[in-house]
Amino acid sequence: MRKKMVTNALPIALLAFAIFFILLFPLYRFVFDQDSIGYSAVAERVASGNFFKSINGLWSPLSSWLVVPLIKLGIDPILGFKYVNGFTGLLLLISTWYLLKKFSITDHLKAVIIYTCVPVFLSYCFYELCADFLLLLLFTLYLIQVCSNDFFTNNKRQFICAVIAVFAYLSKAYFFPFFLAHFTIINFYYYKRSIDINKAKRYVQNLFIGFITFFTLISPWIYALSKKYHYLTYSNAGKYNAYLHLHPGTEYTKLLLGPPYPDAYNSWDDPWLPFMQHFSPFSSASTIFLQIKLFFLNIISSIPFFSEISFLSIAIIAAVLFLWLSKTSVIKIPENIFVCAITSILMPAGYFLFHLETRFIWILSILSLIMGSYLITAAFGRFRFSSLQKIFVTAVFVASFIIYPLLSLKNNVYNGKEAYAIANSLKKGNVKGKIMSNHLNPEQYTLLLMASVIAKNQFYNYSRGSFSTADIEAAIKEFGIDYYLFSYTRELEKENFLTSTLCKNAALVNTDLYPGIVVVKLK
Repeated sequence: MRKKMVTNALPIALLAFAIFFILLFPLYRFVFDQDSIGYSAVAERVASGNFFKSINGLWSPLSSWLVVPLIKLGIDPILGFKYVNGFTGLLLLISTWYLLKKFSITDHLKAVIIYTCVPVFLSYCFYELCADFLLLLLFTLYLIQVCSNDFFTNNKRQFICAVIAVFAYLSKAYFFPFFLAHFTIINFYYYKRSIDINKAKRYVQNLFIGFITFFTLISPWIYALSKKYHYLTYSNAGKYNAYLHLHPGTEYTKLLLGPPYPDAYNSWDDPWLPFMQHFSPFSSASTIFLQIKLFFLNIISSIPFFSEISFLSIAIIAAVLFLWLSKTSVIKIPENIFVCAITSILMPAGYFLFHLETRFIWILSILSLIMGSYLITAAFGRFRFSSLQKIFVTAVFVASFIIYPLLSLKNNVYNGKEAYAIANSLKKGNVKGKIMSNHLNPEQYTLLLMASVIAKNQFYNYSRGSFSTADIEAAIKEFGIDYYLFSYTRELEKENFLTSTLCKNAALVNTDLYPGIVVVKLK
């Protein structure tokens, strides 16, 4: 039985993932996050034939494009993304298995890794509507090429690597600068390790193949983005984040941010504003200093994110680097394991400039599993361990990777369900049109935003956190707001609001539509 669990590890893992995905699906049926507004809007516009309006500088298109056929079959876009995630999870298990074959790890530990990946990938799959899960699959396919022994000398692998990078970029724009840096550095590392007398020529040739292929294939999308936004760009995400994190204040003077198009539901469809184009982290000495400060603060604050991957992840990366640098090490680090360590360092580096989340570095779960398993394999072969000690070491290693994913699955049960309940109440109450809400707290505000979008209403965001009642009343007139949603947690808040000028001048005040929400019809 144990032998079959090892020899048939991949099919068993695939079957387990498929079964658990189907069984758990009702618990995560309602998962819907703020970013989903943009991705689902792109998918719906492409499905309706409005390709130009679907072009978006913030929301990379590949995830949305994959959902388009499902929308055309009549499937709800939100469900469509979840189905794509499930299929992505199966492909990710397969690609991870083939990546494992590139390393000197025992068959037993390979089986342990692939089984460990099942709950890890399930948690990623249900985490958000379309977070970085598709990128994780493409990244793994990319690493299969990079971690091959003949990568440096094989033109075909260089070409395939660049093609995969194109899809990875279309999945998330961050892969554009990452590929340029990573591909150059990894080829340089192999160049330094090569004993070929023509290695310099080979290095230049590899960069030529990779970059020419990459830029040729992405050029139509670059052209489309640049044509829409009227400046040469591969993405608006970098400038958008730079503006949010580094710009002192905002140049937008109105209180509300409305949908960018008449058929859009929220400004999150495309939050780009033209004046953001002219801002740069190098605009002034103060912004340069702020950027440097933010970079180092993000490095320090990233420790919990690495721990959510595994509480051993930082130690594993550090151990590989130490053993590689140590000339007298009893455990030798092969080239492809060191490539994993380089990748683990480079991947989060760009995010340190502005903002980092655990999902941005999900690839480290696979890389750390591989590096850790190699270290365990080498240690078991070099030092004497009893059977009980081997079981204990392996169990602690596996537990470090599945603790947070299991907690994430637990915490996300029925996440988003309340937004659907509010949306249904809005539909039943015939609440339709332009909506804004009180700025109670970020979680409640996001909940009302999600509910309004699900109900196909236009929801107007606040552009700043400080404003007066007079500002709200002026904005209602300026933007022609139809409904004001007041969210409260205490009865006293409700009573005070019902005596406000806004309620007194309203066409209708409904306190019974949904618990904790007062719906004010303004006209």
